[in-house]
Amino acid sequence: MSRSNGSSSVGQLTAHGRWKSRAKPLGSRDARIDHDPNTQTIAGSPSTDWLTNMSASQALQPVPLWNNDPSKKTAVEQLNHGASVKQEPFEEHPLTDDYCTSGPLFKSMDMDDVPADQGKVKDADVDMNDLLVGQGMVKGTERSPKGRDEEAKTTTDRPLLTRYPPMWAENRQEVCETFDWFRSYQGGVYFTKEIVKGYLLGGFGAKRDKFLHDGRLIISHGGGKAESVHSEKGRSVMKEAGNQQSDDKSVRALLKNFREGRPLALVIDDKYPLFPFSLASKNVTYAVLGFYMIVHAWAEYENAKAEGGRIVKYKFAFQWCEGQGAPWWFPPTREKGLDSSNGDIDTKPPEKSEEVDLAVESTSDFVPFHCNACGEKSPYVYKEGPVCLMPSCPMFWRVQKTSEYLPEELTYHKEFLLLHKPCYLPLGYETLRPPPVTERPDGITTSEAFTRGFHCTKCGRMSCRSEWSHWKCNNPGCGNSYRVPSKIHRANEFCFQQISSKFIYDWIDSKCKAIRKPLRNFTIGTTGIGQVLTIELPRNRGFLHHILSNSIKAKEEVSQLFKEYQEAANDGSLVFRRWPMRMHKCRGSLLTNYFSHNAGVPYNYVGGSENTVPWAKAPAAVLHARELIQRRIREALGKEIQFNEVLSAAYMERQKMAFHTDDEKGLGSVVAGLSLGSPAFMHFRMRKGQNDEKGIAISFILRHGDILVMDGAGVQKYYE
Repeated sequence: MSRSNGSSSVGQLTAHGRWKSRAKPLGSRDARIDHDPNTQTIAGSPSTDWLTNMSASQALQPVPLWNNDPSKKTAVEQLNHGASVKQEPFEEHPLTDDYCTSGPLFKSMDMDDVPADQGKVKDADVDMNDLLVGQGMVKGTERSPKGRDEEAKTTTDRPLLTRYPPMWAENRQEVCETFDWFRSYQGGVYFTKEIVKGYLLGGFGAKRDKFLHDGRLIISHGGGKAESVHSEKGRSVMKEAGNQQSDDKSVRALLKNFREGRPLALVIDDKYPLFPFSLASKNVTYAVLGFYMIVHAWAEYENAKAEGGRIVKYKFAFQWCEGQGAPWWFPPTREKGLDSSNGDIDTKPPEKSEEVDLAVESTSDFVPFHCNACGEKSPYVYKEGPVCLMPSCPMFWRVQKTSEYLPEELTYHKEFLLLHKPCYLPLGYETLRPPPVTERPDGITTSEAFTRGFHCTKCGRMSCRSEWSHWKCNNPGCGNSYRVPSKIHRANEFCFQQISSKFIYDWIDSKCKAIRKPLRNFTIGTTGIGQVLTIELPRNRGFLHHILSNSIKAKEEVSQLFKEYQEAANDGSLVFRRWPMRMHKCRGSLLTNYFSHNAGVPYNYVGGSENTVPWAKAPAAVLHARELIQRRIREALGKEIQFNEVLSAAYMERQKMAFHTDDEKGLGSVVAGLSLGSPAFMHFRMRKGQNDEKGIAISFILRHGDILVMDGAGVQKYYE
């Protein structure tokens, strides 16, 4: 099953468009509820598994990365609490995101490219989690990869870092969720609309990479297709480097930055062998260096096992931008005579409207070499003599007088390694530090902007937002936190939210062979009338019951419950957190893409007993949600179910739960979910290996107060 918001512009305080709650009948091991920020869902599983989705969400407007024009904010904020199945990895965002290059990592997080949920992660949940981890990144004390300059040191050879960088993180997710200039979970080049925002210097380098003038001039190969380690079927597999071309997406974007004189942010990890200090000595995995300008770009041949013995690689020379003070890693005595930044990195991303008029001439003042064969100019890079560095030229990498290829071992021309005339930042760049999100006039606190991470002004740590009620610095001993007041939203604020859909209640693919039963009425209490739609799955695999909340009595009850969840979440009596995923392929920890709270019997999918609250301490909203789900199932289906677990999940804008199954050992054959808040889509597809057919088989639109019951063990066995 997969769940997503019904409106792409909706921001929510809910469990992915609902609160999912899974409850089990007494006698079965667990019952639980999941929360979706877009909706609230409560799910429970009895002796048979029940998944109840309770979605509560509110209209909210998405906040664009660059444009804060209030007139364009039309999203609906949602606060959803509900029961749901386990959540998947971020979908890149997101995780797919044209900011990222292709490569192993986690999806970001379409965050359908975002990280997978905790617990068992299916193949489909790992797309965004194929994080690139290099050999050096894994072993830590190993000398830099073969081919790096001898100046590269092991992590234990370097002097200790004496102070924290102005911006740093312990894992990649913290960087991507906090630092707008680098949001790539996969590759080392982060770009959008063919403009590079950030560039990562990591453990896999190339010959003649350099860190010169104390980091004011850095030379690196870039653009992807580098040698790397990938995970395949649980094993680390070395992937050979490949040919780069000028029209490769990341290479093309880097060359555009070079031609137009656009600055970009450089980020390093603790395995970058040329940085003079040990980041690991202060538990720093990633650090932002600052803004740099590309002052030279060229191609060269590199020996390789594949591709006929040599491959084309692009190299880039990055020079420190003036106006942001001295580099933060300079010792205090070295900063004399230089602009002091007080540890700050003084620049910020330009507004989109400014990104079209920044083209300037190259800052290079070094006389280039003019090739007679192709007529193009190339920088005079190597001491061994000038050569054409245009891969399309027949004289590429050949000495002009002899037509012989340059030798494997080369030395840079002395003048080429000098600092060029100063690179100044264009107008509009103010600070790299992301400012904290501020209170909105409409009181909405679940838009996409509120899902972003927190940059601590005390210690510089970038932290993911791990708690629903506030942000906090994850650096032990710091204690810095930040909170934005949130108002209680009424359900009618999003009841008339528009949904882009061609169906009203559900959709069945013609190849699925499922049968839709006639709409049936049932009595709610003594006077209310409810309706239920049932879909019978083929080959006796079970039933999907869609209990509609379309009567006034039913709406009043779930709206009160929606209010209770919001109040409990705001005052801290119901603590929603993003828990670390148990299985993923990212370096460091990886949090789920939603907030959750588990009550009753421990549920391994969300951390077991450590993350479970016993019924005696469960918030009233959770207890009321369980009672409502059980009562409504009894009224609509005539089944007496007693859930012993409720997993509530809350989602903010663009957060969602990927495909998964509720087949954890001990769960029964019935799972139910209650949705609160804005409308949400819930999709079903066949599990891998069960059918050759791919794609969605059945879809539902779950509105405020709707309950979806998955009835039968075959639902979890054959579908996800």
